[in-house]
Amino acid sequence: MPLSPPKIVVPLTACTDRVRLQGQKTGSTVRIYASPNNIFDKVCDAPADGPDQTFVLTRRLVAGEHVYATQTVPGDASGSNVNPELVQPEPALSEIGPITADTHLHACARCAAFGNGYPGAEVRIVSASQGSLGTAVVDPDTGAARVAFTAALHQNESLSGSQSICGKTGPVRALPAPDLPASTQRRLPAALDRRECSPHSPCHGGPERQRFPGARPRRLRAAGEYAVGAIGFAAARNFRRHGFAESPADPRSGESRAVGRRKPGAEECGGWGTHLVARFRTRAAHGRGHDATDGA
Repeated sequence: MPLSPPKIVVPLTACTDRVRLQGQKTGSTVRIYASPNNIFDKVCDAPADGPDQTFVLTRRLVAGEHVYATQTVPGDASGSNVNPELVQPEPALSEIGPITADTHLHACARCAAFGNGYPGAEVRIVSASQGSLGTAVVDPDTGAARVAFTAALHQNESLSGSQSICGKTGPVRALPAPDLPASTQRRLPAALDRRECSPHSPCHGGPERQRFPGARPRRLRAAGEYAVGAIGFAAARNFRRHGFAESPADPRSGESRAVGRRKPGAEECGGWGTHLVARFRTRAAHGRGHDATDGA
């Protein structure tokens, strides 16, 4: 079955020696042809590493040429339906502007993207202390060039960049000085620097996680206190059922406790309620699940 031709990413710029193709089959053989007069020269013959790839040509394209591409695999013929793309005229010097940093420049970085590029132009990055750091070609689709540096960037070093095509070079633009990554410049808030955490928090080797600054750490409960909490919940439920109310939440602990205060209009519950209040308070005070009144 004939294979469809790869798609050429436009615009194609005069003087460029690269063509980006999309839609080719991985492992296929890609051929690119260019001609100003319908007598096409083969300017590329290379295997496809993936469905979206930039191919280097054997020569630079000329304004007004038509370019098309094909792909073949063993056993499958190349499709005959091709759609040539036209190479654009050479740019005027005024069209080649200053480049900008599309990514934040960090110290120790080995690559970065630079925008505001002219499609097909070559971007060059220069360091005042290290010299030329690398070049890359501007992608026609994104207008950015991804430069892989020959050496890591230094903190606060002076960088500049420019782009050139067809023998014309745009203005040299100073770039932002590289700085350290944000993670290495991070400082803890003053409250955390003062270690405002409980004896049970990680900064003291305890088991409880550190809380937000200003938050009051909770004390870890002993095993017996969980039993008291369960009994207290049942007692509070019975208090509400028999007409007793709960006191407001304790601002220090955030917990409420049942007291022997009847709701207005509630029925009398006799001595049972008073006895249960005494037992509940005794348990809460001693932090255990039983007391001397359990035998009553």
